[in-house]
Amino acid sequence: KAMELDPKYTQATLNVGKLLLDMGQPEAAITNLRRANALDPDNAVAEFALIDALQVSERAEEAERLAESVLERDPDAPDALLQLGNIRMIMGQRESAVELARRARALAPERAGVLTLLAEADRDSDPDILLGEIREKLKSDDGLGSTIGLHFAAARLCERLKRHHEAFGHFVAGNAARREQLGRLDCGYDRSQIEAKFDALIANFGKEDITPNGGSGSELPVFIVGMPRSGTTLTEQILASHPQIIGAGELIEIAQIVRWLRNVHGYPKRIPPDQIKQVANGYLRHVGAIGRGAARVTDKMPGNFQHLGLITQMFPKARIIHCRRDPMDTCLSCFAQNFRNDGLAWTCDLEDLAHQYCQYRRLMGHWREVLPPGRMLEIDYEQTVADLEAQARRLIDFVGLPWDDSCLAFHQTERAVVTASRAQVREPIYRSSVGRWKRYGDGVLPLVEGLRACDCGPTER
Repeated sequence: KAMELDPKYTQATLNVGKLLLDMGQPEAAITNLRRANALDPDNAVAEFALIDALQVSERAEEAERLAESVLERDPDAPDALLQLGNIRMIMGQRESAVELARRARALAPERAGVLTLLAEADRDSDPDILLGEIREKLKSDDGLGSTIGLHFAAARLCERLKRHHEAFGHFVAGNAARREQLGRLDCGYDRSQIEAKFDALIANFGKEDITPNGGSGSELPVFIVGMPRSGTTLTEQILASHPQIIGAGELIEIAQIVRWLRNVHGYPKRIPPDQIKQVANGYLRHVGAIGRGAARVTDKMPGNFQHLGLITQMFPKARIIHCRRDPMDTCLSCFAQNFRNDGLAWTCDLEDLAHQYCQYRRLMGHWREVLPPGRMLEIDYEQTVADLEAQARRLIDFVGLPWDDSCLAFHQTERAVVTASRAQVREPIYRSSVGRWKRYGDGVLPLVEGLRACDCGPTER
């Protein structure tokens, strides 16, 4: 309303942009933040907010240029140093990230962001010393945002020190603070709402409903789905190492299409064929621009598992790759991650995690029954780390391309990775995450009990 009354009201434009980013609408956020920057080119807060939004929307190179321009004007701006450091981590330039974090630390040692970036990036310093600094910082009240990040940073360092029970304590504290933050925003997890949502998807997408319905015959998009932390980023990185495949990361386009179809046509009720064709062509224009002539473009938004019926209607020939991982490891890895997306409120509580996993498992069981044969490949994280080449060849064969040995050197592929696995995909394959849940002792028992509801909890003590 304030912007309607005064289109040049910079602060309102900035606030709307930041709120849209928090709501998971980065493109709309960027539009408003660009406007705020144009209205007040000297507003550093608006610049930093735009850099943040560009990172989230996987425009790392543009974010890097803007952060560098800020530093050219003010080489001693701690916020710019930290943002550029995070961008360099996204781009796989760890040493540069550490150097920038250390420069920021010399200028503003009290900044929580300095400690969290160092905890992730700096492998040379003594983790015990940095852990002590973080714990001292946690004694001060700097707001929920800082508290959340510091607890997860402390947990990361405890993991490096093999003090897993201490790490779990920090995961619990960080998630408790995150739940409080989401509660203030009225963004908690509603179990009955999720069950009703999945019931509607199952009811409206039977085998007879998933037929060519006005969509596109293109084979360009490849959809990688699953639970967060199930190996989707690793799978995409293997594929994106192929010279004919572009990894587009976690695209929000399907979510935007679903939102529009829900508002206009009551999705998941049946959608008119001409509308299916319209949204399919719109999606293709977007991924085609990203692909720049590539044979395949991957979209690895994990939550697209909810909409495989619609995706199959839009693209009857598109491949779907479902990434699976041990339920306990998947859920514990989610619990150990400081997600920014308020749509992932279920990751903050072990019982909610179990509920969400069981609902996901129920819906994937439905898709397995109704999707046309050959449309979906299911790949297990544990098999990938045990035999990379065999699984990589399965992936390349499934998407219909000739084998290329570069897929085995996925950790050397230079591309921006903004997901929680941004550090891991820069490393050769490793097995240390298999069975990770066993390190944490009795703390995991609520998750064990919750997963028994869908018969996928562990059988061992």
